[in-house]
Amino acid sequence: MFKYLTLLILMTSLVACGPGYYDDFLNEPSPYGKYSEEAVNYFFKIGLCPEFGTCTRPVVKKWESDVRIKVHGKYSNRDEEELDDIIHELSELTGLSIKRVTKDANINIYYVPQSKFKKYIPQYNEDNPQDGLFAVLPDANYVYYKATICIEDRLDQLRKLHLLREELTQSLGLPNDSELYFNSVFQQNPQHKPTEYSNLDKEVIRLLYDRNIKPGMGEEEVKGALTYSAQQVASN
Repeated sequence: MFKYLTLLILMTSLVACGPGYYDDFLNEPSPYGKYSEEAVNYFFKIGLCPEFGTCTRPVVKKWESDVRIKVHGKYSNRDEEELDDIIHELSELTGLSIKRVTKDANINIYYVPQSKFKKYIPQYNEDNPQDGLFAVLPDANYVYYKATICIEDRLDQLRKLHLLREELTQSLGLPNDSELYFNSVFQQNPQHKPTEYSNLDKEVIRLLYDRNIKPGMGEEEVKGALTYSAQQVASN
């Protein structure tokens, strides 16, 4: 009995100190200045390659133009309220101009059954069904100019709110998932449905839209840009 109790305590301790608790790293010094090493490493996991398909060149891709969002399909007032909250948060975190429009959108969000996903995202693989999905188009300079998001309209409200935040944020340039942090909106395990950005999420979004991080940069270039910026700040 004692052996099993000890094992349970050990497992509980490991979870409590595990990667889901990013805030433990906030006060540690970092060579990247205002960005923690945890955030930079997490950025490389979710920010350079998509979740599906091949990644021949892992580089930064992001928006540089105003973002104009239009919502289609069957959605609730709560979905709309959440979208407004997300737009407000992302506008502050990225510095982009993000707003809802009724025409000339460059991000279209569709609340539709999965059977219609392929209509809006032709590359959708019906053999690998998803509750939420996005597709985003970059130009030759790795700058995004158009995105489409599909969300299953018959899901429970909490799941829809999570997917709206996750898919919209990913379409801004953080396209991959990870199982590392339980409270991250990029959490891969569908049992976790965060509807708020964690502190780590916010830091990674700010990092992506830092003016020193340019579309087309690879991992070493990102590290170099952040390190140089930190050194310049320290010398002033």
